[in-house]
Amino acid sequence: MNIILFGGSFDPIHEGHVNMAKAASEMYDADVIFIPSVISVWKNNSSASFFDRCNMLNIIANKNDRFFVSNYENTTGLKINYTYLTIRHFLNKYPNDNLFLLIGLDQVSKFHLWKNADEISKNVQILYASRPFENDEYNNVEKYNMKKIICNEVDVSSSEIRTIDKISYLDRDVLDYILNNKIYFASELYSMVGEKRYNHSVSVAKLAYNIAIENGYENPFKAFVAGLFHDCGKYIEELD
Repeated sequence: MNIILFGGSFDPIHEGHVNMAKAASEMYDADVIFIPSVISVWKNNSSASFFDRCNMLNIIANKNDRFFVSNYENTTGLKINYTYLTIRHFLNKYPNDNLFLLIGLDQVSKFHLWKNADEISKNVQILYASRPFENDEYNNVEKYNMKKIICNEVDVSSSEIRTIDKISYLDRDVLDYILNNKIYFASELYSMVGEKRYNHSVSVAKLAYNIAIENGYENPFKAFVAGLFHDCGKYIEELD
């Protein structure tokens, strides 16, 4: 059996992550295990809790029978869960299976900086996601015998979603989870308008989205954002 390990902060999971996982799964006929990090070595602390990030991942995993979520890195008690240690765990758990590690194109040129990079490349086949037109001239591809996964990689980052810039790349059920649990931009709006006005704004946003869909509007998420923030200045005092 082929198993792909896919680690990251997933703060939150978005279409880019899902496209990578689907492409790798299909290419290698493999299950994909999403492994959310507790603290990322490469980024600032996540702005959503580990619990919430796992829940959002499970929303996606429940829609694909080859996707699974592991909370392993939250059980180790380690300050930093280096990838080579996580891989050791899964090698012990699945001794008779073929393990792969999926990384983004942005990590290919940095891979030699990873802790025990040589050990990782010996224990698993490293896969990296790339656009069809990318010219991947990286020394690390050959050095660590990396294999390319061609996927529909989208131009979005989790940080852009956290500030609502690109929420169109969110699964709708994940977006609902963010709104219901007041995470990221939803938390900021809630702090500005309070419970009653927040719930009203969410209802207006969903209505605006549905109206945009019914009328063939090209980007219904623009209508959603307009509806969500239509009352955001209601309690801001007017400056002299």
